[in-house]
Amino acid sequence: MAASQEGKIVVPVMQCPQPRFELKATPSRKDGLSAHAETKIRWLFCEVIQSGGQLLKCSQQVMAAAQIYFQRFFYTASLKRHNPEHVAVACLFLAAKVEEEARRLRNVLNVCRHVLYTFTKSEGSPPLVEPLELGTDTYHRYKNEVIRAERRLLKNLGFCVHLDLPYKLLLCLQKLLGLQEDTDLTQIAWNFMNDALRTEAFVRFNGDTVACACVQLGCKQQGIELTQGWSSLFEVIPEECDAACQVISEQYTWKTKPNWALLQTVLAKKALAERS
Repeated sequence: MAASQEGKIVVPVMQCPQPRFELKATPSRKDGLSAHAETKIRWLFCEVIQSGGQLLKCSQQVMAAAQIYFQRFFYTASLKRHNPEHVAVACLFLAAKVEEEARRLRNVLNVCRHVLYTFTKSEGSPPLVEPLELGTDTYHRYKNEVIRAERRLLKNLGFCVHLDLPYKLLLCLQKLLGLQEDTDLTQIAWNFMNDALRTEAFVRFNGDTVACACVQLGCKQQGIELTQGWSSLFEVIPEECDAACQVISEQYTWKTKPNWALLQTVLAKKALAERS
């Protein structure tokens, strides 16, 4: 059940895992997009959200919430039918309002487009993405698309936009394990949790499981031995913790970062095949 907190409806991340079967049959995959391409597109635009939020001086809570909105939205909608750029910008704009750190829409539009331009300027000539110019028809069309995307986002999420993220739980786990003095481990586990936002981890697993996985990955990197099945002490199934570790770690095996030019070509080919 959703909890009430200071008059708000709060839906803890740990109580909202996506059913497993829906992870394998997302709308995008039903539309013919490969799992590999979908994963790369999700990762790329979560990175746009994170970088854009940093430039806008948003808190990590805002950037984390926006990335979870993005991930959840595309388990209810297809990447082939909804522009991921518009949705990503709408997620960041909405998350900033929800967390009471509202930013002007104009600033969010310009910063996110600048981030995507920076990411893609070496991928093609002429550039695949151009910075926005205020007052132009292109700018106003882009702005209207983002506003429409925000409405679709709220509808698809059922207006459940207040999240209880498990960052504090990382510190509690370290303390209970007697590792609270290891500041390097704290930072490493925190980084793993930020990276987990770019994966399906926060949709597939509850917050407790993700937090345990981040601590386990941090301990492994630091060479700290944990007792076999340690996560069961915190009511997290060890096999689930190991699975979450695998989901988070998969992105580190990629030889190259996602290329938006290639991914856009894949989306275009699928759309062309549907029309023919």
